[in-house]
Amino acid sequence: MSVRMSLFEAASGASSLLPSDSISQAASSLSESDLSPSQHSVKRRKLRAVSTWDHFREAEGDEPHRKAGKVLHYCKRCRNPPWSTHISGNARYHLENAHHVVVREDSGPQSKRQLAIENAFARTTAMQVRQTEERATNVLRAAVNANAFREAQMLMAKHGGAQQTDEADGWGRLQISRSHYMVPSGTDRAIT
Repeated sequence: MSVRMSLFEAASGASSLLPSDSISQAASSLSESDLSPSQHSVKRRKLRAVSTWDHFREAEGDEPHRKAGKVLHYCKRCRNPPWSTHISGNARYHLENAHHVVVREDSGPQSKRQLAIENAFARTTAMQVRQTEERATNVLRAAVNANAFREAQMLMAKHGGAQQTDEADGWGRLQISRSHYMVPSGTDRAIT
């Protein structure tokens, strides 16, 4: 029993604490391998670089169809001698250098990912700008003494506006009671 158990464990590729599990795994793996070659389904890759392969054809006549198990594609423009490859990058390089044909592949999932990344960065940047503006506004609000501002408004209302004096440096001092504020000279508007 222990010899049969180790054979089953080796066949299943996993050791299990329960013998029934390893036996059922081994039986399922053996039944898959007992299929005849005609019953095996060939796993085919999804054809990518479609716009590249549009410039290529299948093998004709006595041309080799496969090389190292890979399907060869022949350039439609090269007849004597025929040029073939199974690598899409080599095919694009050949088209660009031999025939001056530039092929750009539209990689849908990759461009969607790139767009999602760019959108995420844009949202993050916009949020950072908004937070920076809010911080600047809060700093300005904290810098203004609200009581002094209200007092200055009341004094201006009481005295009928501010008085401005001209100075030699081009700046005048806006005089409100005992407080002095700098404003450019030539300003004829009173602060309200």
